[in-house]
Amino acid sequence: MLGRFLAFEQAIWIVAAALYVLDVVRAIAPDQILLEERPGLKLRAVLARRPFEWGRRHLYLVGILAPHRGVLLASQCGAEVEAELQALDQVRSSMGSFRAMAVAMFVLLFVAGPIATQNIGAAASILWIAAPAYGLGAASALLIGLRRRRLALSPAQAGTLALECLLCPPYVANLPKKICALQQLRGSGIAAAKARMGPQESALLEETLRFRAKEEHG
Repeated sequence: MLGRFLAFEQAIWIVAAALYVLDVVRAIAPDQILLEERPGLKLRAVLARRPFEWGRRHLYLVGILAPHRGVLLASQCGAEVEAELQALDQVRSSMGSFRAMAVAMFVLLFVAGPIATQNIGAAASILWIAAPAYGLGAASALLIGLRRRRLALSPAQAGTLALECLLCPPYVANLPKKICALQQLRGSGIAAAKARMGPQESALLEETLRFRAKEEHG
């Protein structure tokens, strides 16, 4: 009985966590690759040997506990990407405030919220969390408008992101990933990854590519 009551009390945070996870999940084509941000403007190639498939898409759950890290989408094939990477580096360098707000929202939703609910109840904790959550949403929306050009966003893209932050502040927890998802890397994602990874990670990526090629061709 006590367990069911506690689960009911925490229901809003469980729903928020489910929505957050769904927002983090990426479904990509077999010829695409995900690039997760790492410190120092480095990147990590996300490519499973045997990815989970849904229809003709490969599903990945990347950076679920790292709200401050963005995830870029690119094709596995393509031309050289150095010029594009330099432009992306400038965008990524402009995202510090958004990373901080994403972490703050993550802590509010998944640490402070459940702890407050356990101590003062669901209704009181929601009222206590609402003010800073909506404050972060409004601040994020304003900052998106002010830094639209530095983030390489179109007016429509910036407007959509800002509206999401205002109407559903919990989305701020995933804002760096949303901004990175809107960046277009037309060159080779594999070349991009190798340009921003260490030798050991590059060797592991090559091994994964060889394994998948062998599996694909029998």
